[in-house]
Amino acid sequence: MSSLDALEALCSELAYSRPHLRLAIRLLSFVSIRLPLSISVLLLALVLATLAYAQDASTGSLRGVVVDPDSRSIAGASIIVVNDATGLRYPATTDTEGRFALELLQPGDYSARADAPGMAPELSPQMHVDVGGTTELEFRLAMAGAQERIPVQLFGRWRGQQ
Repeated sequence: MSSLDALEALCSELAYSRPHLRLAIRLLSFVSIRLPLSISVLLLALVLATLAYAQDASTGSLRGVVVDPDSRSIAGASIIVVNDATGLRYPATTDTEGRFALELLQPGDYSARADAPGMAPELSPQMHVDVGGTTELEFRLAMAGAQERIPVQLFGRWRGQQ
């Protein structure tokens, strides 16, 4: 078994459910009879790369920024995006400029939540991700309110005291 045959067998296993990929492999096998092995492998890699890129055409993306009330970016904020139809959760964290991106999302309706230490969490309105599209989102987090501790007496001892 030649190395081209082994590569073709491996690709055939990967392409079992993709008839267009099987057709490309058969065409490449026909062409490889007349071409050197190195050119055949290069053509096969090019076909596979093109088909892998085409798979992204069925998804969309969500990008955005998280800022404070003064429009300063918030680094390290946690983002959770939820597909409303499936309930799948996609986490992200903002970079040093407060930006985040989620790629390869299935088309549909999503909701999102942003949270950062010292800031009040914010929920986004429902948004729609389209095939091949990018939905933009901005979270403007407010400062968290003051936290107050209330001592509670439990069986003659104050809870929280040592």
